[in-house]
Amino acid sequence: MYDDGERFGGFDDPTFPAAAPAVPAGAAASAEATCRAAGVTDPSCWTAA
Repeated sequence: MYDDGERFGGFDDPTFPAAAPAVPAGAAASAEATCRAAGVTDPSCWTAA
């Protein structure tokens, strides 16, 4: 909850992060395998945004 006169715009930092983090080689395949093993069947959940 915001105090009087406050709004969301004062709490964000549009410069963060400066760049997307690097994903280590093999991490995406490992994450997909984990999701599949957990029963996640929607392929849109396995791709980076």
